[in-house]
Amino acid sequence: MNKEQMIKKLKPALAVGTCAGGAAAFIVYFEGLKGPDMFAYFFFWLVISVIVFFANLRAPGWLKGLVFSETFALPVFITMYYNDYSYIIPNIMAINGFLGLFVGYFSGLTGSDSREMTRRLEGIPRRILVCAASGAAAGALNLIFIILAGRPVYVMYAAVANWIVLSFLVSLVNLPFRNWLTGAITVEAAMLPMFFLFALHMPESILPTFILSAALGAALGAVNRKHALLFTRDPASDTDAFTSGGR
Repeated sequence: MNKEQMIKKLKPALAVGTCAGGAAAFIVYFEGLKGPDMFAYFFFWLVISVIVFFANLRAPGWLKGLVFSETFALPVFITMYYNDYSYIIPNIMAINGFLGLFVGYFSGLTGSDSREMTRRLEGIPRRILVCAASGAAAGALNLIFIILAGRPVYVMYAAVANWIVLSFLVSLVNLPFRNWLTGAITVEAAMLPMFFLFALHMPESILPTFILSAALGAALGAVNRKHALLFTRDPASDTDAFTSGGR
């Protein structure tokens, strides 16, 4: 993928994400989430849409949307469970499932369902293990700062889950940049909804979290995209193959 192809794919991703985010904000308003939480959920879907369009998961678009929408909400579900919002988790899961199908369906219509990708079957268990281990390591480093800041235990659980999910994402997203930069950009984009909430509730945490996310994202990009890339290029689709992990 070159930069022109990236921009061409980004436009429908943002359009579909805006529609999904607007619908999500409207729905959760009636679930008792108001103001900042509505905007955060809007940005969550904007980010999810971009991720679904750019993630090279060898699956139909609708399935890819469903998987990413539910997986990325895991840290949110953990936070809700420990903040007396557990009663709406089934509703949010249902909303995420429906909107995930919606976003994934349109990603398939625009040719973003990874038809040009081929599976890398050899070494998949090892690659998955590397992704999980590197994500857990990133989460453990994040825990140091969370503990120093005196955050509740559930924040620690959510952080570790978040970094494991991000680790797998970095191994799936394809951008026309070097490995470490792809990792940093992917993680920062995925963290946008959290940055929005920080700006409203904990503005002092934005800069440290941004710097830490960029550093850990770059590290995940350098490690995962060299040793645990979960796809390989179809040579006919592009001249730039990631199989060597040399970038």
